[in-house]
Amino acid sequence: MTIRRKLLLLGALLTFSMTGLSQCLSANGSPVDGKPGLALSLRAVQDTAKSGNPVFVSIVLTNKSDQDMSIWGENGPDAGGSYGIDVYDARNTLAPDTKLGRYKNGHVDLAKLPVEQLEPKYMNGSGGCFTLKAGTSLSQGKINVSRYYDLSVPREYTIQLRKYDPVLHKNAKSNVVKVTVVP
Repeated sequence: MTIRRKLLLLGALLTFSMTGLSQCLSANGSPVDGKPGLALSLRAVQDTAKSGNPVFVSIVLTNKSDQDMSIWGENGPDAGGSYGIDVYDARNTLAPDTKLGRYKNGHVDLAKLPVEQLEPKYMNGSGGCFTLKAGTSLSQGKINVSRYYDLSVPREYTIQLRKYDPVLHKNAKSNVVKVTVVP
């Protein structure tokens, strides 16, 4: 694939993604100072995982505001692509990204990567907006964190998710959970 073609593909993907996101954002009201917004409740599906096995967490979104929220969610094998995911080891070192994680975790500025290193299959995604009514909660199911981070080294890891709060116009962060990977 030529560089020109890759750039056109990247532009189309970014335009499509931002269109969906902006539709969600424009459906929400203005920020309400001092009011609670989106709350993320994270739980480890298992406290211990064997090295090489998937590490799962489950997430529940709660709209603590007094207005409905339009939230972006991605289709796919799990809801992980619509969250920022941060995983640290006991030394407070960021766990290594997988190839997919490099594109999804937000720790790499993709605009600074050489075009020949961009892989469109990791940048695509589809989804849509859903309404989270004021005062309600929604389980987003299980997220396979090991799709986004290499958690094969036995040690304790802390995991936290973040998602854009469309009412307060900033990232909401979940509680932190710990998972131990054993040999």
